[in-house]
Amino acid sequence: MMKLEDQEILRQFNKHFYELKNSNIVIYGIGVRTQFLLERIPKGKIFGLMDQQKTGEVLWGYKVLSYEEVSQLPNPIIIILARNSVVNIIYRRIEQFAKENQIPVFNIEGKRLDQNDFVLQHHSCFSLKKAELMEKIIQAKAISFDVFDTLITRKVLRPADIFEIMQKKYNLPNDFAQIRHQLEVSIVDYQPTIEQIYQLIQQHYHLTAKQAAQWLNCEIEVEKQYLIRRENMCQILNECISLGKDVYLISDMYLPKNILSDILHALSIDSYKDLLVSCDYNKKKATGLFDEYLLANNLLPSDCLHIGDDFYADIQAAKHLEIDSYQIYKPIEMLEYSCYSFLLEKAKSLEEKIVLANFAVNAYNNPFDKYGQYGKLYIRNTQELVQLILAPIIFKYNLWLIQTSIQKNLSQIIFPSRDGYLLKQIYEESQRIFNQLTIPKAHYFYTSRRSAMIAATENKIDFNRIFDFPDDRPFHKMIAARFGVVFDEETNRENLTASDYQQLLVACQKERQNYLKYAESFAAILQQSVGLVDLVAMGSVQYSLERLLSTEFEGLYFLKRKPTVDYLNNLQISSMCVSQSDYLTNVNIYNYYYFLENIITSFEPTVLNFDNQGQPVFAMENRSQQQLQVLKECHDEIRNYCLTMNQLCWQPLEWQAEITIYDLLLGLFSKEYTIIENLDVLSIENLDEFMGKIICEVNR
Repeated sequence: MMKLEDQEILRQFNKHFYELKNSNIVIYGIGVRTQFLLERIPKGKIFGLMDQQKTGEVLWGYKVLSYEEVSQLPNPIIIILARNSVVNIIYRRIEQFAKENQIPVFNIEGKRLDQNDFVLQHHSCFSLKKAELMEKIIQAKAISFDVFDTLITRKVLRPADIFEIMQKKYNLPNDFAQIRHQLEVSIVDYQPTIEQIYQLIQQHYHLTAKQAAQWLNCEIEVEKQYLIRRENMCQILNECISLGKDVYLISDMYLPKNILSDILHALSIDSYKDLLVSCDYNKKKATGLFDEYLLANNLLPSDCLHIGDDFYADIQAAKHLEIDSYQIYKPIEMLEYSCYSFLLEKAKSLEEKIVLANFAVNAYNNPFDKYGQYGKLYIRNTQELVQLILAPIIFKYNLWLIQTSIQKNLSQIIFPSRDGYLLKQIYEESQRIFNQLTIPKAHYFYTSRRSAMIAATENKIDFNRIFDFPDDRPFHKMIAARFGVVFDEETNRENLTASDYQQLLVACQKERQNYLKYAESFAAILQQSVGLVDLVAMGSVQYSLERLLSTEFEGLYFLKRKPTVDYLNNLQISSMCVSQSDYLTNVNIYNYYYFLENIITSFEPTVLNFDNQGQPVFAMENRSQQQLQVLKECHDEIRNYCLTMNQLCWQPLEWQAEITIYDLLLGLFSKEYTIIENLDVLSIENLDEFMGKIICEVNR
């Protein structure tokens, strides 16, 4: 039986395009709906297809055309065949091309897109109220819930992404994801179980029954790994039970009841009377599963309320039987309708899709949350701020550290205080998870710009380099803070005498001796190939440490700023973020790195120098106990995020996506994209002893 959405697509095409004369129709989109349409209209009605990833291929007898090929067609028109929520996203992708070549662009409903300025509209999915649903629940005798994207959801943008993850994680054939999807959708005569699908896979790949069973188990394991509860919907299910309602679960799915119930049990979803799955009945909701539900439980349609996310399978199919229904929206769909929909255009690789899906399922897990216009997020606590916005780019930096250190064949990694404190913890947790890789050993090393530069100072050139660093304090106070030497108030740079320089040099030599005592325990490490981590820097600390310790490091920077002095240009430094001007504002990392530095720093103050036993001497702590407690919460959440993402990452060496999607997520920190309440985390500050100033830079 033809699905309701398929019927509608065919009807709309016939209504708006079937009789079109003297035009070459090109369909943008290569999903199952396109395949369905092409198989049901005469061959000459469509000229070709468009898709960024499949250009040049032939699908269902139609070539996937390049932009140039489309532009050279006589009288071309483009139909975007996709869900309404993503049509605008796709149109933005081809808007400039279409306008330059004067090519009309339509959606399947015949609306001409290139003649409309797209203004994001506030969608009803951001205005749902739990009280409205509870009123319906109270009136009903029996409540049924859809399962996937209603009670639970996946951390992937599309369900078929699970097959690509399987393919990569278990080294399955390169076409497995495509074949797995095609074999499932090719079954039209019955509703297959996963066992029946894998019987076809067994035949296709000439597997033994044991091998097919292993692959099937792999899919179930990946499903479990990427599933997450929708907490508020599960709470509503429990409230239904408390109200004495009969609760049922009804799912269109290829996982039979015995498997799906185990998955739900693992997610602590057990309080229901029965679970009806389409593959067990060989019927979907729209083709008889709702009838089976009513019959088996002796229910009248007027007794029932069904809650689900799919307009056709849950809402229209229930309406067809006069069952009352309530539509919620899946997190990914809410993302598509939100002011963050532009993120979807950037998610090309599987890595980017997983990271963005993780954002969506956390941002929009609650369909009844308070959202601003166009789904704008309210950030109410530190956990939300860190998980949604700050942690992703720290996770990416950790991945990059692992990849780069292995690529450069490093044997040891130095994580300097204070920025390296949390980064080292995340790195070592990754070592434990990715124990199949030979990842360089991590070491925490006490240092600071002040301690390293002063200890490395040997001559007047070095003094001048230190004097050149900006400082708003009077010269004599700057000297006292940086060198620990007291001069009178009249002292300035121009009237320093040879005796003054000698006094400064003696202080530097004493600091060097004590610093080298501390570094003695690192002597064997420093003889090897060593990476030096730094969050954001030009290289002044690395330059000083190399001179002080008589070694060369491979700098591994989150962001290498462009040096303003020549002597830093010859350092060996790799940077995750490409060096650009400090005045560049369209890269979010440049906008918020001060705030990031404050968030990832350690709980200890800055190292001033080292005592006679080679032990670090710390500056006074300027942060309050409350700020340090908030900092601990931030660290916990960042570690939790990185742990979760590491567990979803099948092989860190393969996650090689650009940082674009991570930088865009960081950019949501802006007031333009989020409403952030007055959180304590925004007031965390650090004292820069060397520069003589408090750093409390949020820059929203």
